[in-house]
Amino acid sequence: MTTIPSGSGNNASSSEGSDLAPGPKAKDSERAPAPRVKRSVLLVEDDPMIRLPIVTALRRQGRTVVATADGGEALAVFAAQKDDIGVAVLDLVMPRKDGLATFHDLRAIAPDLPVILTSGLTDDERIGRMLALGAREFLPKPYAVDELCRALDRALAPASEEK
Repeated sequence: MTTIPSGSGNNASSSEGSDLAPGPKAKDSERAPAPRVKRSVLLVEDDPMIRLPIVTALRRQGRTVVATADGGEALAVFAAQKDDIGVAVLDLVMPRKDGLATFHDLRAIAPDLPVILTSGLTDDERIGRMLALGAREFLPKPYAVDELCRALDRALAPASEEK
């Protein structure tokens, strides 16, 4: 049995004598670069009693998390790391720049960025407005980490996998 390394660092095995003949080898300059998968989570939450446990729980599950305490800070971080961030989780009510203003500013930079909205205020009219503008979903506080993880998975899934 021959072991063939895969692109992800895992090993895949194949039996010798396979009917798959190797094709012509492409030159390095002819190979298309692998698409970059944006998987980091931008968590924007002003309350450290919520932010810190969520960051810890998500990291324990193997997720990369960038956490900020307000919308202005989130925009600066996103501008610097937009090639890595695949989804934003926004608190609706924050000092200085609220979730709605942050949502608009993030979308001006990255119109297709999936955004998950969270808030303890479930009857705020901004929730419906943001959902109508393209926020993926709303999680009322308090929410379980499992609920957030499922929402993140849905937001990060390729369009062909969404239901």
